[in-house]
Amino acid sequence: MFREIEYGQGFSLLLAPRQPKQNELGFKTQYNATSSSKNDAVTAKGRSREMEHGSFTNDKDASFTLAEEDHTLANAVRFMLNQDPRVTLAGYSIPHPSLECVNVRVQTTGDPAREVLKDACQELMLMNRHVRSVFDKAVSEFKVEQARLAAEEEEKKKAEEEEIKKQRDLLASMDIESD
Repeated sequence: MFREIEYGQGFSLLLAPRQPKQNELGFKTQYNATSSSKNDAVTAKGRSREMEHGSFTNDKDASFTLAEEDHTLANAVRFMLNQDPRVTLAGYSIPHPSLECVNVRVQTTGDPAREVLKDACQELMLMNRHVRSVFDKAVSEFKVEQARLAAEEEEKKKAEEEEIKKQRDLLASMDIESD
């Protein structure tokens, strides 16, 4: 009944099988499912909506509307799409600043635009995983280095305190004549 696409790290998208509706201009509009009782946490905000606008005769050109997204995701997706040699045009627009949606336009050399967009999103996720792993590694190395420096500082402080104590003991053991 529902088709689930796993995106990793607990995020998935459930797609409902629906027939595309044709509008008066001959373009198809297809809505994909939001969430269901099977998986209520589809995105970080709890819901995901994607709308595709395209032609029945030409699936290499399509526009996608991503709800509740902004320049952050749209620019990254656009960048990944433009890296793909199958893409002839990739861009995005935000219809109005007060609307929380992004329109992504994809034109390809022949492959279905939906598949190219899906591939770009998967490549973006792989890139994000790599950046996260490099960042986590750098943070752990920094913490180890900070702990090592703190231990060295503590050792140095103890050595200084011990040297001061020795000097005080030596000074106290000296018999100084007083007048």
